[in-house]
Amino acid sequence: MIKVKNLIKTYGNFTALDKVNFEVEKSTIHGLLGENGAGKTTTMRCLLGLTYADSGEMYINDDLVARKNNYIRKKVSYLAGDFRPYENFTAQNYFKYILSIENNIQKNT
Repeated sequence: MIKVKNLIKTYGNFTALDKVNFEVEKSTIHGLLGENGAGKTTTMRCLLGLTYADSGEMYINDDLVARKNNYIRKKVSYLAGDFRPYENFTAQNYFKYILSIENNIQKNT
């Protein structure tokens, strides 16, 4: 489960996230939709511990994100919409490539 409570993130005088709240139940699929600049990427970056929120609480499987960032990064995947390292890869080919890297890492640790 993912739970976000009163998430606030500012950049200087600009408020990117203003008291964002939502819950995503386990084994469900949701989309984060909105116009450019609505805060979708900032929300995901805060949730994954890639950007620090000014205030609020974020939980993944009842673990507070701020305290378990390394654990969260091992358990959650995120692919930004504008991320295209290999122009000729289909989505399926890209995921196969990522899984092969993960398998190699696990074999070598």
